[in-house]
Amino acid sequence: MKQKLLNLRSSDKALFITAAVLFVLGLVLAIIPELSLKALCYILGAVSLVFGIVKIASGVGDKNDGIGGGADITFGVIAAVFGGVLLLHPAFVLSVLPFLIGIAITVSGVLSFRKAKFSGSLGGKITAAVTAIAGILIIFNSFKTAVTATRVIGAALVVCGVEIFYETYETAKKRREGKLIDGNGYIEVDFKDVDK
Repeated sequence: MKQKLLNLRSSDKALFITAAVLFVLGLVLAIIPELSLKALCYILGAVSLVFGIVKIASGVGDKNDGIGGGADITFGVIAAVFGGVLLLHPAFVLSVLPFLIGIAITVSGVLSFRKAKFSGSLGGKITAAVTAIAGILIIFNSFKTAVTATRVIGAALVVCGVEIFYETYETAKKRREGKLIDGNGYIEVDFKDVDK
């Protein structure tokens, strides 16, 4: 018997790219907080819109609701709407940006914790919990200056990027090892008779 594993699904690749963009953007904001918040709105809007579309597509293609197909669709719609508002109304969003980002990061952490709990991944649970806590801190803490808020948002985006990367990596790894098998063709198996 010979197994031929599929390459990463295109949604995995998109999630890795999203994680990398969030990580780099978070580093830039944490290190250079004077970065234009309007530019931040456009960048986050584009990333959130793409991420939302990927999550919706992932949820629609996921027939096994136990892994989180419904949660992916819900979070995808929220992320896509959030991204659209960021792109279309940046002036309004700038006044409530820390609160909105806090909500998005908290929701991401909670949903990722649910997935990690299902898969039994301790690392996934830890990164998801840290992500949710970072989001809650952004929501409930009032910051004295925009620079401080920008640094905290940057740090939270770094954590969110790491969490998305780790969750996607773990899912892809389990798929490669044959631990995620469902009717969607995650693993393609070629059987071949082998003479001994």
